[in-house]
Amino acid sequence: MLTETNALFRKPELIEDVGDNGWTHPWRYVDALRNYLLLTCFDVLGQTREWIAFDAWLKAKKCREERAVAVGQLTDTTNPVAVASALHEKYVELYGVKLSFYNFIHTVISSDARTMLYQSIKVPTTLGSPQGINSNQAFDSARDELLFRIRNRYTHQAQSFGNSSGGVFDPSEKHYDSGGREVKVWELVVSDFSEENQTNSFVRDWPNVLISVVKNGLENFKQ
Repeated sequence: MLTETNALFRKPELIEDVGDNGWTHPWRYVDALRNYLLLTCFDVLGQTREWIAFDAWLKAKKCREERAVAVGQLTDTTNPVAVASALHEKYVELYGVKLSFYNFIHTVISSDARTMLYQSIKVPTTLGSPQGINSNQAFDSARDELLFRIRNRYTHQAQSFGNSSGGVFDPSEKHYDSGGREVKVWELVVSDFSEENQTNSFVRDWPNVLISVVKNGLENFKQ
């Protein structure tokens, strides 16, 4: 449904001035919501066991053995805060969102879908045009972290990571290289700032890639 509203939002007259020669557009936030909803599918489809809330886990009979293991690993039973923290760490180890999110990427989807996902992400780069990177384990890990960070920042900090073109320019518009081959344009999705520099991360062909990856996950999830 959000995808179908695309044309309704792509109107230059909806541009809003945010000062300092900056601008924004409502479509960016709609696009960010769509990305977020697709990324939440990662942790739902990546669950290896039925999810249970922490307070319910502390009481559920079916989780008795898991709690017993956690209690047996306690190094300090006199400090209530330390006990609570240790129990929660064990719970997160078993039912944490990050665990299921990464499991979806590494286990649930096919290798072809994972390659397509990784090839749609360019991270990290220094300020300026995106530079080519090697598809090695270190950069794949950075891609995993970026995906999870986008999901979590939207959830916990209300940060929107949508199309930087703001809905005014069509990101699906076809572009071609000097040889006449169609290429996907890299779009800035996240900028991280430190005292020393600015680090940019880019994506391309979103949300199409995310939609395809989730569909692949659904097919494998049903099997």
